[in-house]
Amino acid sequence: MSKIFQVRNLETLVIILLLFTACTKKEEASYNIVFNVFDRNFKPVQGATIVVNNTILPETNEKGIASTILKAGNYTYKITANNFSTIEKDLTVIDFDCHIHEKLVYVTYQVSFNTEGGSAIPNQMVSYGDLVPIPKNPIKEGWSFDAWIMGDTKFDFSTPVKSDIVLTARWGYAVLFVDGNKVYSKVAPLPLKKIAELPVPSAEYCTFDCWASYSKETGFVKFDEKTEVLSDSIVVYAKWEVTDVDGNEYPAVKIRYDLWMLANLKVTKYNDNTEIPLVEDATIWESLTTPAYCNYNNEAQNKNIYGNLYNFYTIEKNKLCPTGWHIADPSDMDFLEMSMGMPFDIIDNISSWHYRGTNEGSKLAGSPELWTDGALKQDSKFATSSFNAVPSGLRGKDGGFEGIGKKSIWWYTSSNTNYIYYRFLSYDDSRPYSYMYTNYQKNYGLSVRCVGNKSYSVW
Repeated sequence: MSKIFQVRNLETLVIILLLFTACTKKEEASYNIVFNVFDRNFKPVQGATIVVNNTILPETNEKGIASTILKAGNYTYKITANNFSTIEKDLTVIDFDCHIHEKLVYVTYQVSFNTEGGSAIPNQMVSYGDLVPIPKNPIKEGWSFDAWIMGDTKFDFSTPVKSDIVLTARWGYAVLFVDGNKVYSKVAPLPLKKIAELPVPSAEYCTFDCWASYSKETGFVKFDEKTEVLSDSIVVYAKWEVTDVDGNEYPAVKIRYDLWMLANLKVTKYNDNTEIPLVEDATIWESLTTPAYCNYNNEAQNKNIYGNLYNFYTIEKNKLCPTGWHIADPSDMDFLEMSMGMPFDIIDNISSWHYRGTNEGSKLAGSPELWTDGALKQDSKFATSSFNAVPSGLRGKDGGFEGIGKKSIWWYTSSNTNYIYYRFLSYDDSRPYSYMYTNYQKNYGLSVRCVGNKSYSVW
C-alpha cells in the first residue's frame, strides 16, 4: 500500500506551493524597440525627446535613432523636437523586436503683411525653415511700392522662416528710367525720397551724358540723385552726347529702337576731315553739281539754332555724319513716325505720301518760340517727343531762302537712285509730310539729322 503524503500545517503548505511555482514559471520575454526619427526630407532629426509612458529615453543620436527595451503590452509614446510638431501615439508590443519610423512635421509660422493703407495682401502660413513666397505688390493710390521691410531693413525673401513675422510695405515715388524701348524702374522710398544709385548705360560712338526729365516747357532737366528730393513719381530719359569732327556736340536720345540726334547737323567737314565748301552766292549755288553747305540767309548765327543747310551732293558722299552714325533712311523715318503713333498701314501705303497721319508732326516738333503760330503748335501733343524739330527753312535750287519759322525739312537717303527723298513739318499742319524729288533738284539746301548705326545700349 502506498503512503499518502500528509501536510500537517498551513505554513508548510505555503512553502511547498511557492517552491513549486518558482520551479515551474517561465521567464517573461523583453523586446528591443528602436525609434527612427526623420524630417520631411528624410533627414535624421537629432536631439528629439521620446517618452514611453512615463519613461524618458535618451535623445535621438546623429542618425535620428533612440531605443529601449519593453515587455509585451500596451504603451503610449510621445516625440518632441525643436521646430517640429509633437507626435503622440499608442504602441502595442507583442512578441518580437520592432523598428518605429516617425516623420516629423515642421511647425508653421504666420507671415503677416502690413500694407500701410495699400491693397490687402493675405497672410501666409509657412513651415519652419521654408521661404516666404513673394506676394504680388500692393497698390496704393498716389504711391509706388518699393519693398517689404522688417523694421527699417528690406526683407530678404531668401531668408528661412523661423518665427512669426510681420512684413511692412515701404512706399515711395517711382523713378522710371527710359532708354528707348528699354525701361528700368526704381523707387525713391520715404522718408528720404531719394534714389541711392542710378543705372549707368553705355553705347558705341556716343557718350552717356545723364538721366534727365523732359517736358515741352523746360526741355531736358538733369536728374541728380544726390540733390533731387522727389515730390511725385517721375520719368527720366537717358541723354547721350555725340561729337562731330569740328568738335560740335549734339544731344541724342533713343526713340524706341533708334538713337537720334536731337539737333540738326552743323559740321563743316566730312568725317575724314575733308572740308565741305561754304557757298553763299545764290548764282553759284544754283549751278552747283558738287557738295556745298550754307547757313540760312548766309547768317552764321543761324548755325547754332537751326544747323547748316546742305545740298544733296554733300549727302551722297556718305561721310557727313560722325563715325558710327548715318543720315536717316526711309526705314529710320518710318520707325520714327511709328514711334509717334502712326499706324503701319499708313506708313506702308505709297499712295499716302505727302501729308499723312494725324498729329505725329506736332509731336516731333520742338522749341515753340521759333515756330510761327498755327495748327502744328496748337496741337496738344506739340513737342512731347523730345525730337525737337526746329523750323530751319530751306534754300531753293535757285539759291534763295524760304520757310524759316515755318518749315522743318530734312534730307534722307535711299537705295533708289532715281529719286531723292525728304520729310518736312509745316507750321500750319500737325501731320508730317513725306515726299520725293527727282534728281534734278539735288541743289536744294536742306537740314540733316543723323541716326546711330547701332540702336542698342548696355546697362
